[in-house]
Amino acid sequence: MNPIELSSKIEEAYRRYLKTTFYFKDPDLRNSFEQALDLGHLSKGPYLEGTPVFKPGQTPRELFKVLLGYETDERFLKALHGDRPLYQHQEEAIQKALSGRNVLVATGTGSGKTESFLYPILLYLYKEFMVGQLGPGVRALILYPMNALANDQRERLGAICKILKEEDAAFHFTFGQYIGDTPEDKNDSQRNAQDRLYEREQQGYSIYENGSIVHGELVLRSEMRCTPPNILLTNYSMLEYLLLRPDDSPLFDNGQARWWTFIVLDEAHQYRGSQGAEMAMLLRRLKQRLREGGRSEPFRCIATSATLVSQEGSKATVAQFASDLFGEAFSEHDIILGETLPIPEASLLRLSFSDYALLKNILQNNVPLSANILFGLAEKLNLTLRKDEDTKTAIGRILKNDGRVTSLRKAITGKPTEITTIANMIFDDLQEDKRIAALADLVELLLQTKDPSTDAPLLSARYHLFLRSLEGAFVSYWPEKRVFLDRKSVGREGCAFEIALCRECGQHYFVAQSDFKDGVVVKEAIRDPNDALFGASFLRPINNSENNCESDEDTPDAKKTRFYLCVQCGLAEHNIPSCGHNNYIQVNKEDSLEDKNRADQLAKCSACGYTAAGRDPVREVVHGTDGPHAVIATTLYQKLPEHRRKVLAFSDGRQEAAFFAWYLEDSYKDILIRNLMLKIAQSFNPFPKDGISLSTIADRSFDNYHDSFRRNQSDDEPTTQKNIWSALYREFLTEEQRICLEGVGLIRWSIKWPTWFKIPEILMKAPWSLSEEEARNLVFLLLNTMRTDRAVELRTSPGVSMNWSDLSLQAIQMRFRIGDPKNKKDVRSWDGTQSKRFKFMKKLLLKIRDDLSEQEGADNVELALREIWETIGRCDKHAPTAKESLLLSIEDTRRLNPDWWRLHLIKKDETIYQCNLCGRLHAFSIHGLCPRHNCQGVLTPLHLSDLPENHYRSLYEDTLPGIMRVEEHTAQLDKEKAREFQADFKNGNIHVLSCSTTFELGVDLGDLDTVFLRNVPPESFNYAQRVGRAGRRSGCPGFAVTFCHRSPHDLYHFSEPERIMGGKVRPPILSLQNEKIIIRHILAVALSYFFRAFPERFASVEKLFVDLKNPSAVSDFNDYLSKNKENLEKSLRSIVPEKMRARLGLDNGEWISMLADEESRFSLAEIEVSNDYRVIAKLEEKSREERDYREAEWANRRAKTIATEDVLSFLSRKAVIPKYGFPVDVVELDTQMAQKNLETSEVLLQRDLSIAISEFAPTSKLMANKKIWTAYGLKRIPGKEWPRKKYKICRKHNVFFQWQPGEPEPATPCGDQLSVSEYVIPRFGFVTDRSNPEEPRSRTSKIFTTRPYFAGSLGVDPEEIHIPDYSPVITIKKASPGTMVVLCEGRRQEQFYICKTCGAGFQKKSLKSHKSSYGQECNGTLEQVSLGHEFETDVLQLQFHRFPEEKTLDPIWFAYSLAYALVEGAAEVLEIPSTDLNATVKYGNQNTIPPIILYDNVPGGAGLVAHLEKVNILKACLEAALVRTSGKCGCDEATSCYGCLRNYRNQFAHQYLQRGPVMRYLKALLSEWH
Repeated sequence: MNPIELSSKIEEAYRRYLKTTFYFKDPDLRNSFEQALDLGHLSKGPYLEGTPVFKPGQTPRELFKVLLGYETDERFLKALHGDRPLYQHQEEAIQKALSGRNVLVATGTGSGKTESFLYPILLYLYKEFMVGQLGPGVRALILYPMNALANDQRERLGAICKILKEEDAAFHFTFGQYIGDTPEDKNDSQRNAQDRLYEREQQGYSIYENGSIVHGELVLRSEMRCTPPNILLTNYSMLEYLLLRPDDSPLFDNGQARWWTFIVLDEAHQYRGSQGAEMAMLLRRLKQRLREGGRSEPFRCIATSATLVSQEGSKATVAQFASDLFGEAFSEHDIILGETLPIPEASLLRLSFSDYALLKNILQNNVPLSANILFGLAEKLNLTLRKDEDTKTAIGRILKNDGRVTSLRKAITGKPTEITTIANMIFDDLQEDKRIAALADLVELLLQTKDPSTDAPLLSARYHLFLRSLEGAFVSYWPEKRVFLDRKSVGREGCAFEIALCRECGQHYFVAQSDFKDGVVVKEAIRDPNDALFGASFLRPINNSENNCESDEDTPDAKKTRFYLCVQCGLAEHNIPSCGHNNYIQVNKEDSLEDKNRADQLAKCSACGYTAAGRDPVREVVHGTDGPHAVIATTLYQKLPEHRRKVLAFSDGRQEAAFFAWYLEDSYKDILIRNLMLKIAQSFNPFPKDGISLSTIADRSFDNYHDSFRRNQSDDEPTTQKNIWSALYREFLTEEQRICLEGVGLIRWSIKWPTWFKIPEILMKAPWSLSEEEARNLVFLLLNTMRTDRAVELRTSPGVSMNWSDLSLQAIQMRFRIGDPKNKKDVRSWDGTQSKRFKFMKKLLLKIRDDLSEQEGADNVELALREIWETIGRCDKHAPTAKESLLLSIEDTRRLNPDWWRLHLIKKDETIYQCNLCGRLHAFSIHGLCPRHNCQGVLTPLHLSDLPENHYRSLYEDTLPGIMRVEEHTAQLDKEKAREFQADFKNGNIHVLSCSTTFELGVDLGDLDTVFLRNVPPESFNYAQRVGRAGRRSGCPGFAVTFCHRSPHDLYHFSEPERIMGGKVRPPILSLQNEKIIIRHILAVALSYFFRAFPERFASVEKLFVDLKNPSAVSDFNDYLSKNKENLEKSLRSIVPEKMRARLGLDNGEWISMLADEESRFSLAEIEVSNDYRVIAKLEEKSREERDYREAEWANRRAKTIATEDVLSFLSRKAVIPKYGFPVDVVELDTQMAQKNLETSEVLLQRDLSIAISEFAPTSKLMANKKIWTAYGLKRIPGKEWPRKKYKICRKHNVFFQWQPGEPEPATPCGDQLSVSEYVIPRFGFVTDRSNPEEPRSRTSKIFTTRPYFAGSLGVDPEEIHIPDYSPVITIKKASPGTMVVLCEGRRQEQFYICKTCGAGFQKKSLKSHKSSYGQECNGTLEQVSLGHEFETDVLQLQFHRFPEEKTLDPIWFAYSLAYALVEGAAEVLEIPSTDLNATVKYGNQNTIPPIILYDNVPGGAGLVAHLEKVNILKACLEAALVRTSGKCGCDEATSCYGCLRNYRNQFAHQYLQRGPVMRYLKALLSEWH
């Protein structure tokens, strides 16, 4: 299947999924929703893109002769493909680098950047060899952002060494890859040393002399230290370790430093912002270490990037970036761009569609006389073929001269173009409906042929498809009943209400604010859990004919509040609305959940009683992630050819990637099981008339399909049989009634009535007067409610043990009885007046006998239900044994005996029945009444073939591949597990790899064709890198599917995908003024000296601190710094930027206290590890005294883990030394207390503190490696307090103040009386308890959010810029340091209750004692606090002087709307992720727009907001903000959506953000701009 057909299948599946998932019971709304979906523009594309061909240059043979001045050894040339032409940019880079210039190569993906730095390095080594100077020692360091890239380069160097050895070349060189899994020595079993040595021997390209490698790869660290390799491959994290680790000093010391010449940085475009500053400091440290080791010659710095430069005019900026990054001089002439070959103008001579089909047939089949055919086609184009050419090249020559093919290549090369546009242009001579298929065939043909001039495929192509999420669904009742998919406002004429749907019956509800009451207008619900009004009210429209019946099974009627709702203005009142409009409906306000964490959910649907087993039965029509993503991935897995069934799924969030790995595998498993069960049932031929029993299905499943039911390869026969029975019961007792096999109309269940069963006679007498068949069907319906309520005894094959917990169902196992359930949670009443049985029977009887009163009907129903129950009981007494009864007795209750139940296939021509309201399918009809609980619908007969398409039915009936293996690949996994998954994916053992950004860069993942981007990447270069992982195989196109989330960034790019596919990339600008980053590097330099002086301290954490109960590392370190101050300062001055030296105390010695005082990172880490060790040691001692040896053994193992941890791992984990790619204020969720299990050693959960205070807050749950981890509390260090502040907030006037405890409370400028609260800064991180992680059952919800506040500027008042000078409309306070405070105030601003003694945290205060995270009883005091994080960063203040024309606007919320529009506009103009910036609003004069604070969203700042000081950039940002608010997103002006202003970070403001006033304001403002 070609990508165009595959795109169509994905779009079709996505649309079908939405129609199936969001079912409206109301037929008018159902039709309107489906029409909106069909017209909703949910997809863009596919787009077709051709890869440019770069201009060729000289061959290596020709170039090397010029550069060396003599002929190059033939064997050396052969190893470097000496007769294959280079590209011009490669040639230029080789010349410059070999001549000693610094070089940055910025060319496209697949442009051969590796040769640009590898060939000059090898030539340099060759020159040394020719003059007899080449020996051990590093000549070139190649630095990669990740190990996977280094692995690729290692394989390439090995291939070169192999050719040199095979050709018996005299030239030898060595290389080594020094990364985390490089073995220490031959005895290093942990890193598989013997496997690496064996692999080297098998490869056979290494040469030994005197026991040492003189040619080929060094695979041991000990080898590299003894005889350093000529080329060293590593990543930046390992380079940090090399500079710190005393054992690695031989690489730099004893004269070895003098050899270091080349420093190569691959993928340089990613070093921007704080990560760029980290890399710049690392490179400066490396160079200083080498200079101290004896290097006196200049370094040759080479950087490569796929997408750094977009035009010649930005060369100067790129040169400055490279200079700042390396600390070396780069000029514009050192920036090399790739020039592409122009495609000639198209010839007027064109082949026909049938000619292409003929060529394709020749390629794919051995066609007789094909040469004659080819020569004939060539003549059509006035072309002469060469007789000695192979078929692919000959066809390539023909097509290269074909005018149609030339037009195609010219149109798509470097320019992704929508396929319909291309097809209409290229095949204008074909019928319109045949053009796209013809285009797909032609592209496939071009991919298979060779360009005669380059021997490469004539076309290298990639397809791009974009899909978008739904914003929600909004219903209007006036002037017409209609569904909208764009956000609409409430409170205007003809307003539309956001709706939610019951997942079972399709009943719709209006979603209103949580404080909805009489006399208010319906408003948007507040979704921010931090808000005091978090939650929603659900209003169910009342039909005129609807009975006022309740849904509670066995409880008294719950009082519902009825309102009249005006559908023109949204006013709701108990009586006729007083607004004067005459268009209103009645609604019921449903009871809210008592659980405050789920205040935005209903407990159950009042229309049908559905509870979803406590998992949000009524949900909004919003899907941004799980379901649609699973549909896309499943379709790809299903439709891709078996040998190409491999998908790389990217997500920017670790939690998103982690959850998707579990969710996709789990959801596909359910689909596959149902698909398999259907096939097993269909395998019975002929199919038994009475149906097939569960045991029969289980036997057939095990006999013919047992491998499909193995969850693990190690599962034995009993385990597999148990898996089969578990799958059967999960379907028989399904909680997914609408999407199960029965729910989609493929099977039905029946009862094989025992011979002793008698139909209750009461049903065939008056007033019921049912026929025998109707009576039997009614009894079945009543018993079937026991099945759907899960009142079923579990019966299995002999030898198979099955418990209810084995089924992993949310609901508990039930029992039934006559009369009161007696408050037992697992007991239901058979004859309860609120039960679904009673209500259906009453509805049926009153239809049969409309002359009966309500009370008469109820009396007869109660009598009949009791008689039916007793009749079944009497009949069961005739069963041969009690175990064979229809109902099995459990004390005074009963459960169904599943042995009597049978499965039937529903044939295409078989009559079934569908309810006209809820849509549910039924096998039979009793007087046309729908038996669904509380449904008033009527059953209509139809055939299966008459049903509309159903997403799940299609999957169950389709041919599906086997089990899908999905794994996570994120920074949350430990390195070994991540490496394992990467290897398995490359080898095809993992089908979908759900990764964060770990595979974004140039990793070779083998024959990967398909990439799934689960959100739009931050920038176009990220997009290019991600989609560049696919389609690297010759002959296969790459295919990239991008799903656009509900975010301004994603939906902005969905509106014009061309921007992200081929947009311009602004060169990065580095700022080396972040104090926190530079201090960490100063500390790393100092530690490097310290460890070289005391190498024994580097052996382990225990050795570092000497005595973990009374550690001395920091004091010893402080002493060392003081004694060696002068020498260290000399080194540091060469590393630290000149402007920062005084600020960091290099002029007065204060830098020492920054590194080693009580508040330094190193000191805090020492205190923390010492406390951990002392607590564990005390626990071990106490446990042994109490003879709890199991507990004591655990404590002993935990203590050993702490003491023996690797020093580098410890320092990195505690963020003492630089953590590349991580924020500077990183903290950990410590899971190591649960050392009993393997899962804890496979994850590392770290976050920036501003994120951790919500994601790691006590009771939060998060996913990693398919497990759920729960945060238990804050990490507590006795004797060390959490930093804390008092604060107060006026939410009405946007006032925020914070101050130190003990200081006087500052006055409130707004004059309001405010309560004082307190926040603590959990700088030691967070902990889980000792329980094992949970198995996931659903997505973990983010139950806490944060909000930023501006706490004030630092230093002198910044300079102001007035725009324009004479009569300013904007005043800018220039970027300057300021303090930001991020707060997490718990649910509904109720804060957290944190134990002052042990750190345990709770949402509610308990008077009882609690347990510490170690499981010990604790009687500590719980204090009510918020969690906070403070950081200094660059802050820019904007004061807009023009007031908006709408005088009724709240100035604070208008300022927030304007601020978030500006953030999105600035992110677009600066070409950075919008998450790199943030905004808040400061208190200001009530008669003006409050000041807007824009800030760099990274501690220490990154120099981003400073760009807005430039008037032209600020104007461009405002113009981009205007575009964002112009209405392209589709929402109303009086509201906002994820396409314009909303994002997850600003949930607190969602209901107040309005794009319309901002749009009008910016239009007026920009019109006055001169």
